[in-house]
Amino acid sequence: MSFKIASSVLNQNHPVIDLSLNVFIVPNSLMTVNDVFESFRPSYERVMKDVLAQKGEELDNENDLLVQLWYTNGDTENLSDHGLNFDVVDSDKGGIISIPNELSFLPIKLFDGLGEGDKVDVDVPAWIYQEGQHKKNATLRLHLTLDQKDYRYRRYGDFSSLLNTLAINYEFEHQKKEAAAI
Repeated sequence: MSFKIASSVLNQNHPVIDLSLNVFIVPNSLMTVNDVFESFRPSYERVMKDVLAQKGEELDNENDLLVQLWYTNGDTENLSDHGLNFDVVDSDKGGIISIPNELSFLPIKLFDGLGEGDKVDVDVPAWIYQEGQHKKNATLRLHLTLDQKDYRYRRYGDFSSLLNTLAINYEFEHQKKEAAAI
């Protein structure tokens, strides 16, 4: 099975492509934009600001926590690492949609009040490649379903429980560092 895109969508100047995915947490430590290696920090800051601006939120580089995620469905194992192969309806041509690797993380405040099975929509920048060439920029309108229990890290609990645990661990580690600095 391959993701299908209408040629009329691809022919638009800046296509907006709807994509439904499940999302689950990779249980690594949370981080802030300021925790990212300095050379990568500007790109993380730009991408996170864009994502939050859609929701009327602003980014606080020092305090907004980011969580590592995998985006998956029957068409891609992990969108942020592997892209998404697609076929064009009414054509024998296909291609790949790719998103910035920075989107393997999202601010946890996007998930405030949400739990396992809840949905959140996020627009992200994307690039469309066909025949090995960059064809155009696009927007992927991701319709995300929080689904921790059906995937690799289900033993860590449901989506909101794991996110809460990671936030508590981050606070504990942050307090330890502050105490050690005194």
